[in-house]
Amino acid sequence: MLQSDNVRLGLAAALFELLALACSQDALAAGALAVDEADLDPVGHCKLESWLSFGSTGDRIAVAAPGCVFDFGRPVEATLGVVRTRVSGTQETGANAKLKTLITPTVDGKVSVAVSAGATYGVNSGQMADVAATVLTTFRVAENIKLNLNGGWLNNLADQRHLATWGAGIDWSLSDRISLIGETFGLVGHRDAARPHANDPRAQVAVRFKPTENVDFDVIYGRNILGEHAHWITIGLNVRFNAFGDRATP
Repeated sequence: MLQSDNVRLGLAAALFELLALACSQDALAAGALAVDEADLDPVGHCKLESWLSFGSTGDRIAVAAPGCVFDFGRPVEATLGVVRTRVSGTQETGANAKLKTLITPTVDGKVSVAVSAGATYGVNSGQMADVAATVLTTFRVAENIKLNLNGGWLNNLADQRHLATWGAGIDWSLSDRISLIGETFGLVGHRDAARPHANDPRAQVAVRFKPTENVDFDVIYGRNILGEHAHWITIGLNVRFNAFGDRATP
């Protein structure tokens, strides 16, 4: 039973790695959505992303993730987050650190590429839960539509598994205040016979409401988020602010 709980904590940590923790310059923050985009805010800008997820199985996920963009010779977004899960009645806490930087800035307003890397620490177990790295690509297919593609690697340390991660999402801005977002994502690699659906594709659809330039509210419906074929409802709040004053981006 302990091994199973460790696996599920690892999967919850994997979800936390998959859940994008970065926001773009046009304020379309990823927040509780899993597919990240290859954009950064200007240096000195920060954000606080938080969300609560409720599964039909009774499982719960709560996340708070502040982050800022720093100048380390190049713009780098550093995010520190805390995730609290209740999976199959067992409560766990994880802490996550993540770095993200642009490799290729937006070319002619159409394509950009970034990379991110992160690690999650299991507070209850006192051990590292996983490490991950992801390549992020964003295509602006129209003025109000973006396609985001993610591909990466995840080392789930709880059960010594190496997994490929993937994701694809579309972001459609209906107006300055309302966006529709859809995505699918998942894991590829070792399968657990005890959890045959753990690697099945996951999906989410979201309505994003932006009452002000720096605040987003998300209402998200998800399916199979933790590999249990459960239904999920997520409520998210994303707040952005300029913490260090305007600075030139190298």
